Amino acid sequence: MWIDRKDTKEIIRAVSSRLVTLLTGMRQTGKTSLLKNIFSTTEYVTLDRINTAREAEENPSGFLSQFSKPVIRKKENKD
Repeated sequence: MWIDRKDTKEIIRAVSSRLVTLLTGMRQTGKTSLLKNIFSTTEYVTLDRINTAREAEENPSGFLSQFSKPVIRKKENKD
């Protein structure tokens, strides 16, 4: 069961008017689930894998060029 969040409209508005939108918050609070729910047809990429993170850091243009549509990117948490 999915519970709608009151910030959904604000997130959609931000994404439609900016090249990059950052969603931050405490761990395990549903940020990724929220974005996957709002943007269900958008490709999701996580930088939790070392090779993927390294590629994105060393060659950002090349990394981004492999995606043809908007991308949700999850940055590795370095606690």
